[in-house]
Amino acid sequence: MNEQSTEFKFGFKPSPNVFTTLHFETYANVSVLPAPADKWRISHTPTAWPMYKNDQYGCCTVAMIAHLLQAWALDTGQSDYVVTDELIMAMYWAIGNLEHPNQPNTDQGLMLIDVYRWMRKMGLGSKKILAFVKVKPENVQLAAGLFDGVGLGFQCQQNVIADFNAGRPWTPGTMTSEGHAVPIIEYDSQYLNMVTWAKEQKGTYPWAQRNVFEYWAAIPEDFQQKVPSGFDIEALWADLGQIDTSDSPTPDPLPPMPTPPPNPTPDDLATLAALIQRNGLNWALAVLLGSVKGVQVDFTKAPSWPLAIQPPGGN
Repeated sequence: MNEQSTEFKFGFKPSPNVFTTLHFETYANVSVLPAPADKWRISHTPTAWPMYKNDQYGCCTVAMIAHLLQAWALDTGQSDYVVTDELIMAMYWAIGNLEHPNQPNTDQGLMLIDVYRWMRKMGLGSKKILAFVKVKPENVQLAAGLFDGVGLGFQCQQNVIADFNAGRPWTPGTMTSEGHAVPIIEYDSQYLNMVTWAKEQKGTYPWAQRNVFEYWAAIPEDFQQKVPSGFDIEALWADLGQIDTSDSPTPDPLPPMPTPPPNPTPDDLATLAALIQRNGLNWALAVLLGSVKGVQVDFTKAPSWPLAIQPPGGN
């Protein structure tokens, strides 16, 4: 987790596509929901964004949720809510031990899907989420405005630390094998604005198109009365209840690996080649690990890359 710097840590791992039906677009009626604004920022900004131990451990996925919890608490009229470092690390180790059995306190990072599942069932401190959905890039602004923030996981470019330290926006660059997770708290026509390592950090839309692997929206527990008409929360709850039945974050049991494995099709090989070209061999292997375990991984098809997030209005 310290390939680039000893100052800050990384810890995002791509999620296997085990929740294929849980997409924002399945439950959002875009003809009813208001169009996303040209620019947006979270309704309330906390007095400070804590580090949450992400300078020492690869707990960025948990820190991402904690930063969103701060904003959500203020949205509902509560005082500035700050999670303790002890709770951050307790959640990080607990989920990590489920992902890596018999390896207590192993600092290997987490998958966002596991963090969201934990937040729905166990919570962090006194806070839980009602539900979560994966968001397609073209609907990130809409989801962020509806639920006051979107979490994302991205593959790090080589200058991610240098640009952060210099106060420069993230732009596309040579890829590394590291992954990081951050929340989107603001956007405009030029940048996504995020929180990481106790500060706000901007990224360009070309950077997001190139680097971001996953976007997720969560509905906080305190937002139950604020879910907008046009978003079918009841259907999402029902689907979550059918799919997410285990007590542990990782799906249990995993589907069996096919015997023998099916021969790859030309489309499969083209997708894999594009994945390696876009993200590097180490990253491609990390994603393919889901297939080795028998989980069907949702590769983004090569012809659709770069991912389709655009500035508001598609400019």
